Amino acid sequence: MKKKLTLTIEAGAIRRLKSLAGRRRTSVSALLEQWSERAQQPASSGPLLGSRLRGRWISRRAPVDPRLEFLLRKHVA
Repeated sequence: MKKKLTLTIEAGAIRRLKSLAGRRRTSVSALLEQWSERAQQPASSGPLLGSRLRGRWISRRAPVDPRLEFLLRKHVA
């Protein structure tokens, strides 16, 4: 059974929530319900942080280390 809930949040947060809900073609209520479900799941149920971030940030100043290159080719690729 669904019940009504009144929230007090910043106007900017409301705009962002409505915008996100529109892009996902859902309601703000559905977004918050989905967030609540995900927040209750154990942290290990999703992909590991390293796998989500792999290749996102590459330092342009870091010198090339042949040992690192070898290990990356051996274990990642």
